[in-house]
Amino acid sequence: MVGLECEVQRAAAARYGESPIAGYGTASDASFDPFDFPADSIAVQREAAGLHAELRRFQATLPWSWEPHEGWEASEQSGGLRGYGSSRPATQGWSPKQATTYDRL
Repeated sequence: MVGLECEVQRAAAARYGESPIAGYGTASDASFDPFDFPADSIAVQREAAGLHAELRRFQATLPWSWEPHEGWEASEQSGGLRGYGSSRPATQGWSPKQATTYDRL
C-alpha cells in the first residue's frame, strides 16, 4: 500500500509541479540556498569566534586558580579520582590585570 501512495504522490508532483513530500521542494523553493546567510550575521559569528579564540589563548596562560592556593598532591592510594593521582602546584593566583583582561574577554 505504501508503494501505491508514493506513486500517487509522484504523479501529483509531475502533474502540478509539487514535491512528492507535501510542503517540501515546491517550485517556489527552487532558488533557496541554505548557505546564503546575511553578511552581518556572518560578521558577528566571525567576531564571536575570534573573541572565543582570544579568550582560550589567554586562559592557557593563567594560573590554575584565580586566588592564591598552596596546591596539593594526592597519590592514587589516598583517594585520587578513580584511582588516579591528583596534584596542583602552588599558585599566587591571578593578578588584577589578568582578572580585568579575563572579564573584558
